[in-house]
Amino acid sequence: FGIYWSAIWVGGIAIIIDFGTKELKSMYIGLGYFISTFPSFFTPIIGGKIADFYGYQKVFWVSLIINFIAFILLLGVREPRVFKESELD
Repeated sequence: FGIYWSAIWVGGIAIIIDFGTKELKSMYIGLGYFISTFPSFFTPIIGGKIADFYGYQKVFWVSLIINFIAFILLLGVREPRVFKESELD
């Protein structure tokens, strides 16, 4: 669990830094941390309530739907770095 989150934080910071301008990088990093940690407080509670009322199978279906939506949104993310063909040689 700890290794996973360490990789997520390190990789996530590197990606967030690529998307911001120099002036906005600190704000993007702060928002990235907030957006990723804030739901982690509520999701166990919500998942537990769904499991109590509807069973564990529904929790996994809800998770599948949310992850599918996240995947679709991820397809819209474009590479922030633009390379010229001569730079790749």
